[in-house]
Amino acid sequence: MAIRLITTVGGAYSNSYVTLKEADTFAVNFPWYNSTIDQAGNVLKGWSEFTEAEQTNALIQSTFALQGLPWKGTRCEVASDAGLPALDWDQYLRTGSKVGEGPFGYFDDGGYYQGAGQGDNVLSWGSETKTVLPAIKTFGISTNASPITFYDQDGNELTPDSVESDMGTTTYIWNDVIKFGGFIGGYTDLFDPLSTAQLRWGVFADGEQLFNFPGTTATQAQRLAWPRSGVTCEGEVADCSFIPQTIKNVQVLIAYNFLIRPYLVPGTPSIPPTAPEGTFASKQKLGDLEINYTQYQGFDPQANDCTDCSDPYLYKTFDWLSAMIGCWAESESGNSRILLRVRS
Repeated sequence: MAIRLITTVGGAYSNSYVTLKEADTFAVNFPWYNSTIDQAGNVLKGWSEFTEAEQTNALIQSTFALQGLPWKGTRCEVASDAGLPALDWDQYLRTGSKVGEGPFGYFDDGGYYQGAGQGDNVLSWGSETKTVLPAIKTFGISTNASPITFYDQDGNELTPDSVESDMGTTTYIWNDVIKFGGFIGGYTDLFDPLSTAQLRWGVFADGEQLFNFPGTTATQAQRLAWPRSGVTCEGEVADCSFIPQTIKNVQVLIAYNFLIRPYLVPGTPSIPPTAPEGTFASKQKLGDLEINYTQYQGFDPQANDCTDCSDPYLYKTFDWLSAMIGCWAESESGNSRILLRVRS
């Protein structure tokens, strides 16, 4: 069962701030897009060398890890897709059947429309008597049905002027506004006569998601910490319509760290690496001044003197994070990456 990214800004079921394409566009600018070698001589797998499934899981993990940071401003309420759409989109399924029930259909492949066998019309959606979408120029769906024929309320065919595909979703484009009545999908697989077409992951019109499975959108509150309002950082004013690019960049960086160091993922039942071996000065005496040093204890909670216990997990794990996020969040109170600390 594949997991997918849901990037609706302010959505009730969103699980990522970036798409895989956005993450890849950011990562390609860094050496770690491909294999690199760390200071200890270990070869680290590059971002591009992980599968899309692995990247997806890491991006979701990093998104929810970011939830615990002390963000400034106020989370936007309610969800951007709350109460929409007002009608039950499943009523327009004319040929085929609905598979998967319940809210978890939003997170995986558990919710989709399934075709009726094989042939020229195994999966159709729309209405023969009225215009379903009165004024659109693009229509995006994720389906293996082919061919796809679009029509208006009078049954006249609406031939797209162009077609684009991205991350499993095919978008049909018209140069002029159309009155969308529906579509008919065919399906043939001579090697697997028992298979049929599927329509997954919702429908998009003019770039906006009409619905996600199981057929209606949410009424819950916004799920993630962003978008937010009431905060300005370096002249950029946050509002409920976008995610700051800094937040997106941070998500990808944390996701890559989770990929190469899985033990960093919060809640992972694994053994972290031990502190690096070496010789450390335990005491220095300069005249009448004597200083005792304590070696940094890494991830060992029993040996930590808790100078940074109030800091969120991510701040204690990634010493660069607070500075990179900057004024979008409260800064860390301590610095868990200092190797030597002075004790009087």
